[in-house]
Amino acid sequence: MSDRVIHVATPEEANRLDVLAKEWEAELPTVLVQMDRAEAAAREPSLAGRLRKAILDSVLLPDRLAADCGIDLPSLLAFQAGQADLPLAAIERLSQVVGLRLVLEKVGSN
Repeated sequence: MSDRVIHVATPEEANRLDVLAKEWEAELPTVLVQMDRAEAAAREPSLAGRLRKAILDSVLLPDRLAADCGIDLPSLLAFQAGQADLPLAAIERLSQVVGLRLVLEKVGSN
């Protein structure tokens, strides 16, 4: 049996935890809306929708994924929510990191 360690928070720590809990509670509705938007955008029958789905399914957290792809986090989150587009170079890097391969096919006789 392992020894349990109990930490009694100081008044300052308890106050900080209360502040953080209130901040989290205030942000929760916005976070839930963003998650709903990201899930809806991931269902779009498009290349962007497939990429958004792969991002959602990725084991990487958004901040790590953004850093690995050289994209700032707000831009990645806006793309995930279907509220912004990304440059092709960023889409190529994202695709590579989440394991998608972009394929271009010539259509028609031109």
